[in-house]
Amino acid sequence: MTPPADKEAGFTLLEVLMAGAILAAVVALMLPVVRIASQVENRSQEMAERRTDHAGLERVMRELLWQAQSAPEGLEGSRFSGDAGSVSFLARPDGNERLFQVSLSLEAEGVRVSLSPLPGGPAHSSTFPLSSSQWRFHYYGDPEDGAAPVWSERWDKSWMPRLLVLDMTDEDGQVRRIETLVGGQAPIDCEYDSGQGICLGADY
Repeated sequence: MTPPADKEAGFTLLEVLMAGAILAAVVALMLPVVRIASQVENRSQEMAERRTDHAGLERVMRELLWQAQSAPEGLEGSRFSGDAGSVSFLARPDGNERLFQVSLSLEAEGVRVSLSPLPGGPAHSSTFPLSSSQWRFHYYGDPEDGAAPVWSERWDKSWMPRLLVLDMTDEDGQVRRIETLVGGQAPIDCEYDSGQGICLGADY
């Protein structure tokens, strides 16, 4: 004789439909939270990568510009020069006996750093990706009339500037700066900008 079926086993169709509706409602409520969490995570990762790229570029710029040298006889055409988008100078990086022509150029993908050994040899270059929307170099140094140092967006004098600054403006308007002393010169005696080490000038 067949035993009677257990009426409490399993779920009825109505119960399944109700459970599905509740689950769909929970998922719908959670989607914005998950989306926001994902955006926050992506933003945090972008900021971490930006800080890493910024720190790497700052270290390279400071090391190379600290080793900048005046052009020796016969290489006057390689003296320190620059504008708002690029800068070129001679340097003898730590651990190298040779003199290098160094160039920093602002390109669409970031800041390109190139080193070419003198009098000849294979060049080496690296690009530091940066997400800033506007970049430009500033130069702080002695003018030709012997007056107090001033800021300029171009450097074409026969002597080196005292300070080079790379301004980077993000899309949200935030300004970040990399400031570097040039050629091992002594720190500048002037008013500094909020602890960032940037000498304020009237034309800045």
